[in-house]
Amino acid sequence: MVRVVLVVLLMAVQLLAGFGEDLALRLQPAREGERAVLTLRADRFWRAPDGEEFLPGEIVVGFRRTLTADDLQRIRQFAARRGDFLPREISAALLLGLWAIVFLHCYLFALREGGVRRRVSLSLLLSLLILQTAVFKGILAFTTLPIQALPIVLLPFLVVGLRQGRPAALGAFLAGFLLCLPLFERSLETAGGFLLAGTAAVMFAPQDLRLRKALVPALGIGLLHTLWVGIERVEGLALPAGVSLAELGERLAAAAWAEPSLGAGLAVPAAAGLARVLLPGLRALMDVGSLLTLRRFADLEHPLLKKLFAEAPGTYQHSLNVAYLAQAAGEAIGADGVLLRVGAYFHDIGKLDRPEAFVENQRNGINPHDDLDPRESCTILFEHVTRSRTVCRAAGLPGPVRDLVAQHHGTQLVEYFYQKALARSPQAALHEQEFRYPGPKPRSPEAALLMIADAVEAASRTLERPGREAFEELVRRIVLGRIADQQFCECVLDTQEIDAVMRALVDALEAAFHGRIVYPWQRSTVARKP
Repeated sequence: MVRVVLVVLLMAVQLLAGFGEDLALRLQPAREGERAVLTLRADRFWRAPDGEEFLPGEIVVGFRRTLTADDLQRIRQFAARRGDFLPREISAALLLGLWAIVFLHCYLFALREGGVRRRVSLSLLLSLLILQTAVFKGILAFTTLPIQALPIVLLPFLVVGLRQGRPAALGAFLAGFLLCLPLFERSLETAGGFLLAGTAAVMFAPQDLRLRKALVPALGIGLLHTLWVGIERVEGLALPAGVSLAELGERLAAAAWAEPSLGAGLAVPAAAGLARVLLPGLRALMDVGSLLTLRRFADLEHPLLKKLFAEAPGTYQHSLNVAYLAQAAGEAIGADGVLLRVGAYFHDIGKLDRPEAFVENQRNGINPHDDLDPRESCTILFEHVTRSRTVCRAAGLPGPVRDLVAQHHGTQLVEYFYQKALARSPQAALHEQEFRYPGPKPRSPEAALLMIADAVEAASRTLERPGREAFEELVRRIVLGRIADQQFCECVLDTQEIDAVMRALVDALEAAFHGRIVYPWQRSTVARKP
């Protein structure tokens, strides 16, 4: 439902951006002596009543200009001329907008099918397209800047900064380019410059938009766009032999390409700065959106969690501990903390079918696996993942949570039962694949973090002497083991993020296993021991 609303809003904003001038002139006709309420730009070549010629994109009447009789005559001719093309152009804009949305949806689907597993929010990309279209229209309507000054790199900088990935940034940029084509000049050169700058931004935009990291890429992309605009328009500069340096400077300043080139060069750093300002608010909105979707499942009073507490208390406590560890790891790398917490609460909900089959719920030393074949024991373990996802779907949990549940064991080997089977049968009669979870492997950073936190929490209970050194060794062994087993090959976690996750988990374990003072009655008990 949210996506449908965003699509409708995007189409409305696109139409308003493309034809807002026509609507404004109808609602508030211009009068002599008043100030222009917006900038009118030529959409194609035309000659004004006074004989002045305008190329596409050139300003006919500037914003806040005091209107004269000549201006009014220009505006009337502009409106009349536009009226001849409106039906055709509105239809074309609608078709272009719909195709841009279909393209973006199909592009993201193709990314997933092609093996790119980063979780991308289509709703977020649609919201950013609405923002970009509104910003572009605001600049064109309420400033007299040249069209080359549009911050075409704003969208790629935002998408990369919001950790949606460069492939998603490319798709969003191309969809935004299609949507905004009616706003650009009818010029292949101008469109080419925007494509050049936008694709460069997709490749080089930093995830961290702090000044020291964003300045060099922004200046480089700005220089590239400036050179393109300069090369495009330099043909109008004729220099006779023997011209002086002073005269050369005057001609360069007065050349037709000077203002567009300057606008193109400054637009990229300005867009990077605007993205830096917008990112905290957008991240907060993302967190709010995630919270609104997941909040009813984050309550420990949820009926499923209460049932887990009553029928499988060991699994319930394990799930709470995993949630604590996963959220600590997620905060270290900017992952979705609410999603991690809810995913951890429900990741083992399928154990309700046979709680006694899992060690954390076993009492009095009774273990049903002692009398089962190792393959049968593995089947029981594998079924809890499938069952957990089924229960989550029936309870209405969102798709991202169900994905975490399905991926939290990946294709790991159940080593305990594999070794037990080896002890019973010759190795040649065994197939390791029979003792591996069916998958899929983690396809998002959150799924990888849940896998690590789940293993760390379980293994930490076996430590005889909990302490920081023991925690560091445990976490390192688990993380490196998952990497060696290629469990993270379908998600995006770089070495810096993995290091941050490991440190966060060690800190969280140290906090969970913190020491206490020895009470007097405990000292006396120790003293009485032989």
